[in-house]
Amino acid sequence: MGLSEYKRKRDFKVTAEPAGRQAGKKTKALRFVIQKHDATRLHYDFRLEMEGVLKSWAVPKGLPWAQAERHLAVEVEDHPFDYADFEGIIPAGQYGGGTVMVWDRGTYEVTHAESPLAGLRAGKFHVILHGEKIQGEWALIRIKNEGGKNQWLLMKTGGGMKPLSAKRDDQSVTSGRTMKQIASDRDAEWQSNRPGKKDSFKARIARAASNKGKKKRETIEPKGLGKLPKARAAFVEPMKPRLVEEPPTVGDWLYELKFDGIRALVIKNRGKIELLSRNQNNLNKRFPEMASACAAIAADEYLIDSEVVALDDEGRSSFQLLQNMENASERAPLLLYAFDLLQLGGRSLLGLPL
Repeated sequence: MGLSEYKRKRDFKVTAEPAGRQAGKKTKALRFVIQKHDATRLHYDFRLEMEGVLKSWAVPKGLPWAQAERHLAVEVEDHPFDYADFEGIIPAGQYGGGTVMVWDRGTYEVTHAESPLAGLRAGKFHVILHGEKIQGEWALIRIKNEGGKNQWLLMKTGGGMKPLSAKRDDQSVTSGRTMKQIASDRDAEWQSNRPGKKDSFKARIARAASNKGKKKRETIEPKGLGKLPKARAAFVEPMKPRLVEEPPTVGDWLYELKFDGIRALVIKNRGKIELLSRNQNNLNKRFPEMASACAAIAADEYLIDSEVVALDDEGRSSFQLLQNMENASERAPLLLYAFDLLQLGGRSLLGLPL
């Protein structure tokens, strides 16, 4: 357990989430908190105090109420102890961006004289929750590891419980506010206009949109490229990755994540933008926002190798999510990662080092 993964995924200059401290002196009563989290998809974050941190699971459907009813719970990174009191907004563009409510809190105990940590390692343990909204027994049962994440079942044991009313379900135990009120108040969101602080992703996008058309763009003129071969901006067969057993240990190499999306060559020529797949299918109609954004790049002619991706709740690229976007009621964050500039201003850059 530890907070390194939690800290790695967040920029604390942007998000007002707690940077993290472990619990101080141990008390006999162990704390739990359930936070309602409206990110890309609404879910509940179930957190148990263990060894000075909050062991955490994302539960898409919330707690089960009927005896033996089971809901999926995906184990996520440990959170700092003071995260239990966090209620507010995680800025757009940050990991888990969205509205967070302290949905319930209290203490818990384990049954059968188990220790929480022993049960966690064994992959099965029962907890009795003493909360402000919920009282009763639930079990956590580990079922498999998928994509490097442990998946568990959260099962109702020790008898059923009457589900909460819709009004009570949408009410914070710390402030009494609804999710809509928390989002509207924005009292725990990073203020992007504070002196010396970095703007949030959302604020930068909003400012760019408000300034659109107010200032004449200067065209980027390629400098120092006169000796490079002449080339027009046209389709080039994208390079494909090659599977090897081990990464290179010598030479000039850089590494990045493999994006799970759709490869796109962006071509700008005589003011016209084309997004072409690796099979030369035109993607402009499928991703019009990408074509529009690329048209705004201040260069008359270029060729960019890139990948169009849709991001899941945890900021990971998901090909399935991208494929299902046309039928989805809510669009996932869509991004274009540009990772290679192949041509600029009538000159080929293929012969240049990275």
